[in-house]
Amino acid sequence: MTMEQTTPAPAGAAGGEFAGQVAFVTGGATGIGFGVARLLASRGATVAIFNRNVERGAVAVARLRAAGGAGGAARSWGCDIADSASVQAAFDAAIESLGRVDVLVNNAGLTRDGVFLRMSEEQWSGDRHEPRWRVPLLE
Repeated sequence: MTMEQTTPAPAGAAGGEFAGQVAFVTGGATGIGFGVARLLASRGATVAIFNRNVERGAVAVARLRAAGGAGGAARSWGCDIADSASVQAAFDAAIESLGRVDVLVNNAGLTRDGVFLRMSEEQWSGDRHEPRWRVPLLE
């Protein structure tokens, strides 16, 4: 097996290696998620941001659109990954609007802080740690 190195498209270029693809980024309004969304848009992807804070999502989309290129097609949806119905509704709306998903970056997460030795069994288990995006994408 050989490895190929790809050459990134210049920032703002709509014809990069993700041109014509739709990328969903959970937690994409700030931090690492926004960095990933910005990179995908700069390489040609139409980016869909899913974020619990709707206002932050709108700001992120405005920043991507201002950068030009494929970022001009960016969209955002409010979504709480701890709520299956919220995930399903946002996913359905994005698919209806954008037609499909080619790239999924499951960046959003939940944190249950606690001292390791004092965490209960429930804190370690439970469905809240499982990504809610896997079922709709695999069906």
